[in-house]
Amino acid sequence: MSNNKAVGGGGFNKACEVAAHLKDVAPYLAAKATASTQHINTVRTALQTLAIMMITRPDKRTDEYKFLHAHVTQELTNAQQTINSNVAKSINLAAKAALAAGRIDETTSVFWQVNLNPGSSGKYFIAQSNGGGSAATSSHLPNCIESGNKIKQTIQEAAPAEAPRPIATLKQITSAYAPGAPSSANSLCGLTQADSTHGGYARPANAGPIKWAGGLISITNAALTNSPFVDYTTTAQAGTPLAAVYADLDNNVTAYDGVTENFEKLAKIGGATKPGIPDIKTSAQKLQIGDATTEITLSTATIDCVSEEIRLYNTETPATLANERKKLFINQLLKIDSAEKQAFALSEQTKISGISQQETVCNKIKDAEKCNTTKQCSFQESGEHNKKCNFNATEETENGISGTPTGDDRSSSGEREEAKQAGEDGKTDCSKLTTQPECEAANKEGKKHCGLKKGKDNEEEKDNVKCRDSSFLVKKKLALMLKLLWVWYHFEEFR
Repeated sequence: MSNNKAVGGGGFNKACEVAAHLKDVAPYLAAKATASTQHINTVRTALQTLAIMMITRPDKRTDEYKFLHAHVTQELTNAQQTINSNVAKSINLAAKAALAAGRIDETTSVFWQVNLNPGSSGKYFIAQSNGGGSAATSSHLPNCIESGNKIKQTIQEAAPAEAPRPIATLKQITSAYAPGAPSSANSLCGLTQADSTHGGYARPANAGPIKWAGGLISITNAALTNSPFVDYTTTAQAGTPLAAVYADLDNNVTAYDGVTENFEKLAKIGGATKPGIPDIKTSAQKLQIGDATTEITLSTATIDCVSEEIRLYNTETPATLANERKKLFINQLLKIDSAEKQAFALSEQTKISGISQQETVCNKIKDAEKCNTTKQCSFQESGEHNKKCNFNATEETENGISGTPTGDDRSSSGEREEAKQAGEDGKTDCSKLTTQPECEAANKEGKKHCGLKKGKDNEEEKDNVKCRDSSFLVKKKLALMLKLLWVWYHFEEFR
């Protein structure tokens, strides 16, 4: 019997094909993401070289160079946004695909029927009934199937490419051959067993064993060789549950394919192969680098020419390129310092504003008991007239409100003076010590805190040798080193 006859409409083979396809989703999307990341790094390096070329060579500061740099930067940004928005979707879709692949048997079911001499009550073998009274009926099928549902979703397409794998197995029947009518108690699902070794089933008059091998039902009896297998596939519901999975996958993979395809061209900029990018028509307004709407065309030839110049610049001027990269690195560090200062100034303004507002709230309270029970407020009998209820730093700290203390609750002037000299962190203020013995005595437990030395550029009386805080410079150096490491990491990534 031919394979085509055995598999009928190709349900089993289609199930295997779909399962294999869905299992490939996760590695496919992972490969796409990896390729895109590699292209991004390559494009970033080319953009950096192009920027350095425009900095070091005035003749390269033409619209073509500026527009190409802006266009590629915009493409890079858009691509990264697409990738980032699809990463979470990809993980979700890969999980759905894996689940669908693992439960493919719930979407496909094929029941086979061997039909010899239709009309004769003794010519039906294991399968679904086509209406004959002496054949197995649909109500008997659950008794014939060991696992799987009797009615499942249908997938029918082209002819099979490989042998299918079974999604259900026949129940093993160990009783001896027992002739009788299909409805008799010992006939089991309307059919009797003809071959207990191979699990064959047949009506008594035609005792040829039917085997389940590799997902195919084969008939070894020579008289049954030409028997047609009839595919009685049954649809459980109108819409296939795989349709939504496939639609989502198509949209997601298409987005990745578009990004990868575009990057494959952009990544050639600065390389040995001409990018061959189609003409680009754009304007300063579109690229968000100006208000001009005048359209400029970057031809394929122009882009190829600039690409070659980038390649030559990389190979012929490595020293200049290295120096300019260092400058970019330093500029990036300065930007971080500037941002930190702005953030600190803003936080200080916020603190002052918050304290000022709370001070106003407290001042409006006239009753001592109400004042003392209000958060961040404290009543002082000796205070100014109409301002005896004041903002209290201790209350402010205990209630978890960030701000700069406006008072001191230390019990004595001696404690306050000691704290002032020692500093809030408990360490001695080295600048207050005037003699060498005092300076050296401030160092506790062998840890050098104070020392006689000249000051740095940012310290007062930098040329005078005096007792200074030695830990200040260490902290500043450590902070600077951390900044440098952070910037260098991102700078290397940018390259």
